[in-house]
Amino acid sequence: MELARLLCNRSGAALTQIMRCVDDADDVPLAEGLAREGRAGQRAVRRPEAREGLSAFIQKRRPDYA
Repeated sequence: MELARLLCNRSGAALTQIMRCVDDADDVPLAEGLAREGRAGQRAVRRPEAREGLSAFIQKRRPDYA
C-alpha cells in the first residue's frame, strides 16, 4: 500500500512506459530490452508531463500531473 500511495502521485504516462519495459524484460534479449527502454525514455521526455515535472523541480514545488 505504501508503494501504491507513492506511485499514485507520479505521471501516469511515465508509469505506463515503465510497466511496459518491466513486462518486456523477460521476453526479449538484453540488448533489445535496453533499446526499448531508451526509446521509451525519449518518448517520455517529449511529453507535457516531463515539462511539468522539470518546472516543478526548478520551482521547488510538487508537480501537478492532472
